[in-house]
Amino acid sequence: MTRPVPRKTIAVTGASGFVGSALVSSFLLGDEPLRILSLAHDDPDGSRVRQAVSKALAGFNGSPRLVEAIEPVAIDLTRAEAASEILAGVEADELWHVAAHMSYDPLRIAEAFAFNAVGTTRLMRATGRIGRFYFVSTTGVAGPGDRDSAGCLVPERPLEDFEAINPYTVSKTMAEYMLWHVSSETGIPLTVLRLGSVIGHSVTGWVNDTRYGYYSYLQAFKRFLGREPVFHVDIDPERTFPVIHIDHMGDLCARLRRRAAPGDREVFHICDTGLMTVAEHFRTFEEVTGGRMRIAYGPGEKSFNQVFNKVNADNNRFMGTRHSFDMRRLAEAVGDLPKLERSGLEAVITAYVKS
Repeated sequence: MTRPVPRKTIAVTGASGFVGSALVSSFLLGDEPLRILSLAHDDPDGSRVRQAVSKALAGFNGSPRLVEAIEPVAIDLTRAEAASEILAGVEADELWHVAAHMSYDPLRIAEAFAFNAVGTTRLMRATGRIGRFYFVSTTGVAGPGDRDSAGCLVPERPLEDFEAINPYTVSKTMAEYMLWHVSSETGIPLTVLRLGSVIGHSVTGWVNDTRYGYYSYLQAFKRFLGREPVFHVDIDPERTFPVIHIDHMGDLCARLRRRAAPGDREVFHICDTGLMTVAEHFRTFEEVTGGRMRIAYGPGEKSFNQVFNKVNADNNRFMGTRHSFDMRRLAEAVGDLPKLERSGLEAVITAYVKS
């Protein structure tokens, strides 16, 4: 008689978001039976995360019935005593911390640190049992490379030199160091994943309703497509957009999970190879949409352009970088790395414009 394979337990924060729902989908679409614990403060019955993961599963051509493996755990990481009491009862083979406080506003730095650094460290230290802690950080921790016109190769380790540009990136940098310290003290294995800006599926173009990062541009372009012949973006066209398709991200994370001998503490950059410049991305948009809009550079003279560039100024600085990202250890860990192709960009743009 064959014994049933025991289910692994994976705890996830931020599972109702674009990245989190796609990660959970990629886990559920694997070959192993899983139990998913969704840790969230605003989804006590799990309905919101199940709906988000169902949509993600559809985007990955998976069955929505797989969401039956998701169990909600109500928790607010900013409430220290209550959170620690709940976490003490959580046991997980893996904990994926995706949720974050994302703000470019300097006045919200205390909130960003409370969630991204202090709350994250509490999550690692207070959870009853963790087989491995996966922390979703950002390539933005290095800054945009403004101090060096040529940029640099950002290393796969905690950073000693970086540009502090907003509360989100600074608090993520601090969280990486705090987790590194707690990991070395407690022996909990740690994997830090510095994600590039996550874009839609490389084949279907699927994306949820996100309007952040890369999609702040597509949303604006789509809104004025056919209404304005020229749209100005106040960004250096020769900078690079460090992006990764959502399906490429899911595949890389799945391969990292399957490794036989991961390191005790490690940092990886999760980006596509063959990254393109801002100009190449926007030129692709022009061509995919049949030349109905030309994208120019600078603040522009029309009021709608000036308003967009004022509102999006922090994102322009956050998104475009002069840096490149070392991915040699990632390649050693998982093998071949995914590449950004024009066909994938075309799929993303086409799906978004038609949505």
